[in-house]
Amino acid sequence: MDISSDAKARPAAVFLIVEGNPVIASDLAETIQGEWPGSIVYSVPNTASALRQLDAMPSLTLAFVNSAAAEITGSGLADAILMREGGIVILKGSHSVPTDLGEGWIYVGRPYSSASIISVIAGHFAKA
Repeated sequence: MDISSDAKARPAAVFLIVEGNPVIASDLAETIQGEWPGSIVYSVPNTASALRQLDAMPSLTLAFVNSAAAEITGSGLADAILMREGGIVILKGSHSVPTDLGEGWIYVGRPYSSASIISVIAGHFAKA
């Protein structure tokens, strides 16, 4: 199967990247946009910026967040994402693996590959 025709058949979506390292954020955005042409990807450096961005977003497919689950929940970011029916993808090192993730939460340990990010998104769409 031709990968480019497969990518064109995928639904457009809205993604949020919460990542303080601009190189990593850019790589994630390029991976998403390369596999899901037409998708909208917002990138912000921190939780406070993510909350401001979400105020302008009526819906969300997935948020990729480089924070611990407790910070995502405690800041109100989890509620804001889940209210928009988005999933939360935690991108953290293996030392911070959460043990009690609820519905709508996915953990991807670092280091991760483009293939693992693509797999997470494809899995999200498969559930929808």
